[in-house]
Amino acid sequence: MATITDTDLYEAPQAELTESAPEIKTSLFSPRGRMGVVKYMAHTCVLMMVMAAFFGVVAVSAGVKIGEQASSTAYNPLLLSLIVVAILPAIWIGSVMLIKRLHDLNVTGWLFALTAIPVLGAIISLFIMCAPGMTEANKFGPVAPTALWEKVLGIIGLALLIVGMVVSVGALVASFIMGIP
Repeated sequence: MATITDTDLYEAPQAELTESAPEIKTSLFSPRGRMGVVKYMAHTCVLMMVMAAFFGVVAVSAGVKIGEQASSTAYNPLLLSLIVVAILPAIWIGSVMLIKRLHDLNVTGWLFALTAIPVLGAIISLFIMCAPGMTEANKFGPVAPTALWEKVLGIIGLALLIVGMVVSVGALVASFIMGIP
């Protein structure tokens, strides 16, 4: 029979934890890890700028002019394949960033599928951009550090989002006032 000496059998074990949690190296293409709200906004801003530049170059090279009706150049198979080649990786990267953002909120990344539902997706997207993440390590890893450039770009992205929403609501109100359907 075991004897209890100077420790209580039901006392929590004591250990010195001198090592910090290891930093998880994540890839842009891997859904592992976490992404804070500022980092998410920064990377979303970069993705949108890259896509806008790509589509601008494709449009200019195809001879598309602003305000012009769709012509035969818009249905060029080479042009359409270039657009698909660009959109598929952008969808994957955007989905991975959203999954990492959900991980920062300590929820499963599978909830990103709910953003495909029209109204619910908009609500979830707004929540994801506004909700603060967990400040300590969670089941998806430690807090991801945010670099200075990510902080600057994240604030710019957030400002652009707010301006875009205000302009959209203003245009909607103006169209109702003017009676435009």
